[in-house]
Amino acid sequence: MLINENTLHLAGFALAHAAWSVSDLPQGELLCPLAFVQSDEGRELVRFEADTQEQAIANAMSTLEKEKARGKSWAFVREGLLRRDEEKIDVLLTSVWAPGMPDPLHLAQPFEPFAKRGKFRLLGELQLLDVEGPIEGRETIRQIVRQGILQHPKVGRLWVKWEAEGGA
Repeated sequence: MLINENTLHLAGFALAHAAWSVSDLPQGELLCPLAFVQSDEGRELVRFEADTQEQAIANAMSTLEKEKARGKSWAFVREGLLRRDEEKIDVLLTSVWAPGMPDPLHLAQPFEPFAKRGKFRLLGELQLLDVEGPIEGRETIRQIVRQGILQHPKVGRLWVKWEAEGGA
């Protein structure tokens, strides 16, 4: 899968914004699923509020399919769980798509919610889901996504701190 740097930067920027949004959430609250849609005019933040997470995600998928048909790039982030060994861990799931890509690229950033110990932490490195190929290629994708994270004006410095505190 060939993905341009701007698309990966968009994924990183959206992931950074989502991490900032969840970094101080109280117990029982989840990220309001969000997307950044890229057009010639710039990036637009879209939040998908609904009565349930399932409905919010369904609304997002419908909206993003329309943006895809219009040829607009997008990055969508929601909270999820992944299994690591015998336990489930919290992750920020990011999907990113741009014209020319047959399917979105999916990424997962493990984290420890603020409510668990009164401190938000990143847990390990960004995971590329369903990406095959040499390790060097996956590492390059991670590095470019990280550049997008560091472009976020509020989160860049925080991300570095969260990485250090989480042992990433």
